[in-house]
Amino acid sequence: MIKKPETVNEIKALKHVLSITKFYEVSETFLEEAFDFINKNKNNKINFNKDTISFSEGSKVVQNFTTKCLSPSSVDGLVVSALLFTLIPHYVPYSYGGGSSYGGGSSNNNNNNNNNNNNH
Repeated sequence: MIKKPETVNEIKALKHVLSITKFYEVSETFLEEAFDFINKNKNNKINFNKDTISFSEGSKVVQNFTTKCLSPSSVDGLVVSALLFTLIPHYVPYSYGGGSSYGGGSSNNNNNNNNNNNNH
């Protein structure tokens, strides 16, 4: 069981840790470990991608776990610390249905040529 938060920062950290369950399949034991880890040091953070969780102390990864993202079509990742909860949405590039992105370019060139000829 996650210990009862005693400070405002611990309350925020608890909220962040519990929010993980909206996006990833994790155990209660993992949530306890995550809560303790991010409260141990202000530089500690937890990075999630589609199938891996990394506990990091600053830029050094100290532990990895496997996981399952519950919304792989809409979530690429998550970054959690005691004061930060950042969701990384899945980006799907929009493609235009063919055609040229330079439409009208030829017409503009003709107009410019006509204007140049009229100026002589």
